[in-house]
Amino acid sequence: PDQRKIARDDPTGSTGRLRDIDKDGQTEIGKGFRDGAFVWDIEGTFAETNIQWATFMHDFRRTGCYGTPIYEDSQSNPPYLDIKCNGQDGGVVVNSGENVTLVIDAHAGYAAWTEGDAWVLLKNTTSGNLFTYGPHDSPTWKHGNANEYYSGPLFDHVATVLDQPIQTGSYEAYLAVDFLPDGNISLPFLWDFDRVDFVVQ
Repeated sequence: PDQRKIARDDPTGSTGRLRDIDKDGQTEIGKGFRDGAFVWDIEGTFAETNIQWATFMHDFRRTGCYGTPIYEDSQSNPPYLDIKCNGQDGGVVVNSGENVTLVIDAHAGYAAWTEGDAWVLLKNTTSGNLFTYGPHDSPTWKHGNANEYYSGPLFDHVATVLDQPIQTGSYEAYLAVDFLPDGNISLPFLWDFDRVDFVVQ
């Protein structure tokens, strides 16, 4: 790798993180910069118990205290994302003119206060049109993928993002979070996503 990139001064960059990003059992450092994201493979098998200082302020709760569990509650308090259409996880059929209700539920769990981007996307697979919803403090649906829902420290959040009739077609709705808070959907840093499919006929 280019060693200069990992050490360079970039005030817009994110803090590097030690994780097994590609799930190959090895440790990687992931870091975002103004001109993109970089991942370096480093020597050593990834094991949570071997990481002594994983990220900015030591741990994902940002305590700054050495000795505090880094991946605290990873088993008893796991994070999750959920998006439902009319109260269901999929296979929903809505009659034309009836409301389509999309509700998102994000539980940060042990990843609380980790920096990230959250996206709410709606794709009409019949027409190919993609819509994004955001920002969370004054949200609207916009055509295209340039409208992120939220960027910043992750926290628990439940919201109704759609509750109205929409045009007929087959749809996929997504709630996605990545760990690179740069205003873009960063697939290499995708943390998790949930999807619900539905049809308006």
